[in-house]
Amino acid sequence: SQRQIYNSINSSPMLTLNDNSWSFIYERGQSLYSNQSTFEPLTGFLDYYANIIIGYDMDSYYQLGGSPYFSKAFNIVNLGSSSGFSGGWQSSSPTTFSRWNLVSDLLNEKYRPFREAFYNYHYNGLDIFLENKGVALEQMINLVKTLEEMRTKVDMNTVLIKTFFDAKNGEISDYLRHANNPDLFLSLKKIDPVHASRYDEVIKKMP
Repeated sequence: SQRQIYNSINSSPMLTLNDNSWSFIYERGQSLYSNQSTFEPLTGFLDYYANIIIGYDMDSYYQLGGSPYFSKAFNIVNLGSSSGFSGGWQSSSPTTFSRWNLVSDLLNEKYRPFREAFYNYHYNGLDIFLENKGVALEQMINLVKTLEEMRTKVDMNTVLIKTFFDAKNGEISDYLRHANNPDLFLSLKKIDPVHASRYDEVIKKMP
């Protein structure tokens, strides 16, 4: 999913996922329905990701604005995990992707500082970059600092953090290179070692 950047023709990548743990039964001509109290594997999957995508967008416009949608997604996860189509809906190792792990991380209070910084990164960073580059960079840099502080307190290999950097590593590199601060990218290498080679490329191009 993507989010339009204010006053720009560009969009910001919000969510990049490959969720292949999904099973359902569908008969041609079958009606699709949604019910908050019962689980249907096809519409449940679609409803879950609709709420996750809307939640991410709302988190980028309002501080913790996505919480109502993440709560709806968590309700779907609870129903799915106890159904006959529980693949991908159940809790697993914290570092392994599952729909449960993603929404559980989003609602976990220990990741609240990340979600607050996520809002400022977008609304007070990306959205004003063209009109006030200095202030925008300050907010975007603050996201890296927040994650650096969190690194000593919480597991940074969780689904939430990995999912964020899978979508954002390119964008973060493109914008933060304007700060001309290699220490930022050294921090990013510690926080997000999977994409270390991209951060190394930015460091090499700095004067």
